Amino acid sequence: MQLAMETPPNYTPFKFKLPYGASVTLKLLFVGLLTLVLLIPAVWIMALIEERQQRAEDVMEEIATKWSGQQTLGGPILVIPYTVSETLRNSAGEERTVQHVEYAYFLPEQLSITGKVEPEVLNRGIFDAVVYRSTLSTRAKFKAPDFAALDIPTESVQWANARFVVGVEDLGGISVTPVFSSGGTKLNTEPVADIYGRENVAVRSATPGIASKAGWSSASDFKPDVDFTLNLKGSQSLNFIPVGKET
Repeated sequence: MQLAMETPPNYTPFKFKLPYGASVTLKLLFVGLLTLVLLIPAVWIMALIEERQQRAEDVMEEIATKWSGQQTLGGPILVIPYTVSETLRNSAGEERTVQHVEYAYFLPEQLSITGKVEPEVLNRGIFDAVVYRSTLSTRAKFKAPDFAALDIPTESVQWANARFVVGVEDLGGISVTPVFSSGGTKLNTEPVADIYGRENVAVRSATPGIASKAGWSSASDFKPDVDFTLNLKGSQSLNFIPVGKET
């Protein structure tokens, strides 16, 4: 036997319906809550990326400290000191003459740089750092200094202290002491804290590099050509300053 249930003719099913404004507000709240939930993993990922980037920079700095940092080569530049005399007068009207040394800088007329760069990859954990070894051959040709055009008396020029200087950003990257050659004569080099002779200035404004005495005694000893080979290690970048009139 089957029983059939009949729906009363006036029956209306119950339906719960929010007012329009409340419905929109609820949807917006749900979307906002969902957005916040999705932001949590995004924030975690960003924090992880920043941590890895910072760690990679720290590893690069550590390697640069042990290997060598980025390198910038500037030179050679011819530096010739000269004596300047000044007359000073005190409050009593007494005069005295003092002397001090200043420097004249001459850039090469022609500068040619050729070289070979061999990159290497060093590993520190999950990080890789690219470093390099380079062999750089530099040749420069200078024009005879004209001190008369600079209003510098010839007798005040210290030709015996003339030197060639080359700026090197990180001296720790020099693996073999370079040897300069000028007019067929080999010239020894030495590292200097500042190639411009500013030994007493703050370290942040000093330009480290290498220097080599020219070995001259007078203007007649001037030789226009100078060349040298530099074995240089570094990381991140290798830059050259075009100091020559024609580079």
